[in-house]
Amino acid sequence: MKKTIAILLILVIGMVGVFADGGTPAATTTDKTLKLKTEVAQVFEAKLLDAALTTKDFASFGDAENALTSKNIEDGTNSEIGYLYIATNHKPGYTLSISGAALSSTTLGAGSTTILYTINAGAAILDLVGTGENNTSADTGTASALTQMTVTEYPISVTIDSASFLLAQAATDYEADVKFTFTAK
Repeated sequence: MKKTIAILLILVIGMVGVFADGGTPAATTTDKTLKLKTEVAQVFEAKLLDAALTTKDFASFGDAENALTSKNIEDGTNSEIGYLYIATNHKPGYTLSISGAALSSTTLGAGSTTILYTINAGAAILDLVGTGENNTSADTGTASALTQMTVTEYPISVTIDSASFLLAQAATDYEADVKFTFTAK
């Protein structure tokens, strides 16, 4: 029994050394860093619509489906025919220009009469009446620097030149392509 007590005493003394408080360890701090990244893609989109958007924000712009692809116009009227919308987050802004040629008939062919017009969208104007049918340049409208995603509306209006309309030969297929160009600053 003495041997058993002696063994137990040795075990108890040995265990005290294992569980004894060796003092407070030195405090250590470990930092880990997480770098967050994102990317904002440049948005530079345009739409020609036949009706005005009720809300001029990017969601409404994205949902708009009433595209304007062609329009019949009357002689001598200054008519609003649709809307050009530009959505962009390009901070320096952009310039807007219009180019096109006089209305001509493919049925009548080359050398036939043409019909002149003036078209504008905001400050951008293409005036074929004042400059002639071969002019394809346009005055430029400029959007100033932007601070956020912006959707800008430009009502499009056209005036047909009465003089060239009255001189035109009869045909049902007078057409002209008009191009709206916006360029980042």
